[in-house]
Amino acid sequence: MPIKDSPDIAGRKTPDKATAWACLFTNAFTLPGLGTVAGGNKVGYVQAVLSVLGFGLSLLWALGYLRAWLAAGEQPEGVGPNFWMGLVGVGVYGAAWFWALASSLGMIVSAKAATAQPPPRIGK
Repeated sequence: MPIKDSPDIAGRKTPDKATAWACLFTNAFTLPGLGTVAGGNKVGYVQAVLSVLGFGLSLLWALGYLRAWLAAGEQPEGVGPNFWMGLVGVGVYGAAWFWALASSLGMIVSAKAATAQPPPRIGK
């Protein structure tokens, strides 16, 4: 479905309802920020970069943990090396995910408001 041509106050285009819902599912289940970009909002690029950065930090911690496990021949004590990196990664990814979710919900509200019609007049 194409995006409507009427820009809102910030200069973004308001997607129709079906596009807004597709953007929500894209943000929630693929890459946070990708649905925001598809909905016509450039802040999605920042969301996508943050989500990839958070995932990368978490992956680096997991690989370091696996390397320590393989080097020792047994599971490392505690949380392994560079646990802070994993925590920061999960936090950054989570923040990007929630931000993208909020952006998607905002698109859905805008789409509903753009298609809402006033109730019919009674009596005249």
